Amino acid sequence: MLERERTAGPDRDPKSFSNSLEWADCGEGSNLIELTVAVASARRAMYPPPMQWGLWFKDKIGLVACALALVIFMMLLAAAMSFLFNHK
Repeated sequence: MLERERTAGPDRDPKSFSNSLEWADCGEGSNLIELTVAVASARRAMYPPPMQWGLWFKDKIGLVACALALVIFMMLLAAAMSFLFNHK
């Protein structure tokens, strides 16, 4: 991103990433980038743990079940409203 902005020429956007780093007194941003990578590595954000498929399927089944329960509840609510307001 920094290389692309450097080649933009003198009419750079004042809100660009490199100008933001200059305003933050980070120079070329290498310190900021190194710090970001170090923190992300320490938090294992760059290399997340392997996916647990059992939990994933359990979550998806629960999501589908909740959606079906919501649809059934809305149908019952519509039937009750129809019964109350259209009763002759």
